This record gives sequence, C-alpha cells and structure tokens, in this order.
Amino acid sequence: MVRIGREFAVVNRDGVELGTARIDDVVRTPGCGVELTLSIRTSGEAGPDRWASISPGDFAEVRPGGSIRKAGRVSSDCERSANSRVTALSAGREYEFVIAIALDDSAQRAMLRPDSTAGWVFDLPPLPKDAATTSQAPATNASPTPDASEPSVETSVNTAEA
Repeated sequence: MVRIGREFAVVNRDGVELGTARIDDVVRTPGCGVELTLSIRTSGEAGPDRWASISPGDFAEVRPGGSIRKAGRVSSDCERSANSRVTALSAGREYEFVIAIALDDSAQRAMLRPDSTAGWVFDLPPLPKDAATTSQAPATNASPTPDASEPSVETSVNTAEA
C-alpha cells in the first residue's frame, strides 16, 4: 500500500527499477472517475524494458475481495476527459501531470500497475458529499469506459508493498 504524497519505487517483476512515482492529489467526481496528480521520475536506463508511457489503462480498481478491474478513459461527457490520455515518458526525466481515470463511484482503492509490474495499491478519498458542486455534464452511464481495444477483466493479484 502506498500513501498519497509519498514517493515509491516502481520496479518491474524482474527487479529492474523503472523509476519513482508519487501520487500528489486525488480528486473524485461522481460519474466521472478520479483525477490524479502524479510526479514521476523515470530511470536513466534506455531500452525495451524502460517505463515508456502512462495511461488510464495503467490503473485499476481494487475490489474488496482482492480482484481488480482495469480502469479506462473517462467519458467525453466529463469535464476532465482531456486528461484521460496516454502520456509518453522518456528515460531519465521528471514529470508532473494530471491524469483522469474511469473507476466506479463505489471504488475505495485503486492501483497503479504499469506493464510488467505487480502494482501499487492506494486508498481513494470518499466521493464529495455535495455532487451538485461538481462540474460533470449529464452522464448516461456511471460505469467506467474502458478502451474498446482492452477487454474488461477482473483478476486477483499479489501487490507490491511500498
């Protein structure tokens, strides 16, 4: 489990350090998922095993029983949909950016899980008490909108502790 505001090492399953990450802020919008402010520093290693990008598909909802459901891009009806995109990462660089991911409103935990990693779980704050203060356009579907190219799959995983 990682804590909001704390840096953690991002390591692949072979033990190769991909860099470090820190989740600086988490904002929930009913019907429109979660917006994360991230700080990432990639390792200086070049090559096929480096951390090359981050996208909504690198996140997942962690369900109470331990199963996971891959996150997707937020609906275009949501104000923050422009932040729901792939961000390219270069070796040996530092980044700070915002990414929006589609998760169920009922989600209590999420996971950062780039390819070839076990994943890092973090708690989500509760939904805002007054949904009227959010700037969401009327939504026709409150469920996550996964990429059409990525099937929605739930699996149990062992997660890395940070």
